[in-house]
Amino acid sequence: MPKIILRSFAILAFVSVCLSTVIPLPPNEQTIRGMWVGFSSDANDFYRLELQDQGGLFASSFAGGDAKVYKINSWSLNANGEMLIKTSPISTNAYPILVMGKAKSSQIQLTIKGPGGGWMHEVTINKEWVIEKRMQILKSSMDQIANRGTGN
Repeated sequence: MPKIILRSFAILAFVSVCLSTVIPLPPNEQTIRGMWVGFSSDANDFYRLELQDQGGLFASSFAGGDAKVYKINSWSLNANGEMLIKTSPISTNAYPILVMGKAKSSQIQLTIKGPGGGWMHEVTINKEWVIEKRMQILKSSMDQIANRGTGN
C-alpha cells in the first residue's frame, strides 16, 4: 500500500511540474499580422486594425458616427509584446493620435491617446476572424432553436 501511495505522489508531482512549466509563446510579427476588432468598455467606440508587413490601416468610430481612418506608417513589436504603431490621418475628420499596445497571440490591449495627452482610450481588440466565427456559431444556434419553435 505505501508503494502505491508513493507512486501516485510521484506521478502527481511529475504532472504538476510539467503543467506548471508550460509557457505560452510570445506573439511575433507573423502572428500579429491581420485584422483585429474591438469595442471600448462602454461600447461607444469601435476599432478595427489591419496590420500588414510594412504598415496597414487603423479606423475608429464613435457611437455610429463617421469612421476616422488612419494609415499605419510603421508598427513594431518587441520581445515583451509591446507595440508602437505610427499613424497618419487619412480621412478629413481624423486628427493625430498616438497608438501603443500590449500584444498576446489572441488579443491586443491598445491605448489610443491624443498627442498632447489630453485624452486616452483603452480597448482590447481580438482577431476579426475569431469574432466572426463565434458570432456565426451563436447566430446558427439561435436560428436552429427559433426554427424548432415555429415548426420549420
